[in-house]
Amino acid sequence: MRSTDTEYWVEASLNNGIKQGMLLEVCHKTNPDVYWLAEITMVCGHLLRIKFIGAREDFWCDISSTKVHPLGWCGKYDEQVEPPDEINEMYGDRIIDIMKEALQDGSSVSIEALNNKGLSPIDRVRAGMKVEVQNVIDPYRYWIATVTENTGGRLLLRYDGAGDDLPDTWLFFCNPRLSSFGYVTNKGSPWQFKYPGKVNKFSCKNKLSAQLRLCAEESIKDPTPADLFQPNQQLLEVHNFVTGMKLEALDPHDMKSFRPATVLKVFNNYHFLVVIDDHQEDYEDTKMAWLCDSLHPYIYPIGWTQKNELPFKNPKIWKEEVFDWDEYLTMTSSVPAPEYCFGNKEPVKGMEVNMKLEAVNPLNHEEIHVANIDAVVEHMICVELLPIGEKAWYSQKSDLLFPVGWCDSNNYELHIPDPNQIRESPKPVSRPKIIEVVKQQSTEEWCDRIYFNYKCYAGPYISRNKLSQLPKHVGPGPLSLVLKEVLNKIISASYKPAKLLKDWETEGPPEEGMRLEMLKAKLKTSTYHAYVPITTSAAGVCAFCRAVCARLQACPGLVGPRDRAAACPDACQTRDKASFRECLMLLLCYCRRKNEH
Repeated sequence: MRSTDTEYWVEASLNNGIKQGMLLEVCHKTNPDVYWLAEITMVCGHLLRIKFIGAREDFWCDISSTKVHPLGWCGKYDEQVEPPDEINEMYGDRIIDIMKEALQDGSSVSIEALNNKGLSPIDRVRAGMKVEVQNVIDPYRYWIATVTENTGGRLLLRYDGAGDDLPDTWLFFCNPRLSSFGYVTNKGSPWQFKYPGKVNKFSCKNKLSAQLRLCAEESIKDPTPADLFQPNQQLLEVHNFVTGMKLEALDPHDMKSFRPATVLKVFNNYHFLVVIDDHQEDYEDTKMAWLCDSLHPYIYPIGWTQKNELPFKNPKIWKEEVFDWDEYLTMTSSVPAPEYCFGNKEPVKGMEVNMKLEAVNPLNHEEIHVANIDAVVEHMICVELLPIGEKAWYSQKSDLLFPVGWCDSNNYELHIPDPNQIRESPKPVSRPKIIEVVKQQSTEEWCDRIYFNYKCYAGPYISRNKLSQLPKHVGPGPLSLVLKEVLNKIISASYKPAKLLKDWETEGPPEEGMRLEMLKAKLKTSTYHAYVPITTSAAGVCAFCRAVCARLQACPGLVGPRDRAAACPDACQTRDKASFRECLMLLLCYCRRKNEH
């Protein structure tokens, strides 16, 4: 699955603001005081492959140690801009026209991206940094936390001064509850520090001052990147909610049931508090409430669940079997929140029933599960967590959802279903008509073993020594997981993993019968990520493996469903390698033409 919304968080965590095709002003190799324009041809963290405008060859540039600047920097600081001698000799006066054409079509790298030395957001947040975390039910209350772990942008936070009463918590780095250290102090009243535990251990001003002073001293050692944790209030719309309005809300604890709720408090033009009706007296302790803005995804106008035929949990004071909103409003002397209050939420895009993703367990944020989309309703998706079988509702833009492969890319434990359970046919379940029924798992989604036949000709890109150290096979298992692991193993066995991955990268939508999976490759101290197409059906595995071998200019049997441990039936080791590569290129061209038709 390559969903626009789940992928957004991943792309945000990896985007360092530098892209292929952008332009820079780079000093000459032989004269660091003279600059010329260069185009980026490849990005690998702080290492850029660049080419001077007008030059024929590109070269590697480390922006952490080379004098590089955004367009216009030389003009601003009156630095000399001239083409290198070899370019000048080649084009003469025509180089000015070439430069103008490049400037007309190209865009500049930002000064912020260069100041960050090409580091992605997840590389800029380190363990030990301080952040300020907004309270879940009050927009003005914050407390300081220390980053103890950064896993692909998911931050494990420990509240400063906390004991056993406050467990560590996971938040994605762009969650709106996070701000950089110093945010509350700069804002002033009514923003304040308040310990989020049931008992305020720092109610005494002296204890609070001492704790804040200690945090400030520790933060100086490793300052938090202020631009990564910026409040989103400027993006919010003024809401129209009034205290006492009734509405429907998703249960904050189980994330699977919908319940009646009330606007209990209005903080300002942007924030208000919605509390589940059964917990108006104890919401401070139970946290059965949502801190909301006008576009909050988990509150709905009354009747929303009935319209979409979703399960609704009656309040305790309602004794009848069938819930009636009109009677309940009369009983509680309340008015419903008008529909216009809820804003216009974008419907789900790119997600469909039975697609796979990886989802955080809402009952335990340490766990991430293989998940299946069970239903889609407006801006919401219902996800089944495997193997536990629990279901929960998420907003399509939730930072608790990740594309397939995220855990693997970040070396995080993924809870996966038992293979035997995958192959079993699920029992039919009756569901509301408006919600699509989950399709039965097809045996085509199961992949048998894929072998690495290291005695076959490995081609010019693969190290035979590394290849021989790979496991004999991958699988059997779920199709996407097996094929992705096969490609990861091949990349790890190549002479230049990042270059090979770059050659395989595909931009734009995949061809019919294919889907894009994110793979990674190491390049010195950096990690390069790219999306690579894989087949979506077991029937296409053989052709897929042969196409992979063709792109590697290797024997067609190097990687595939046949075990060739004894000898290659094509006798590839006895053939002339030049003619062998020609045959493979013809095969690759044939595969491409076949895909086009």
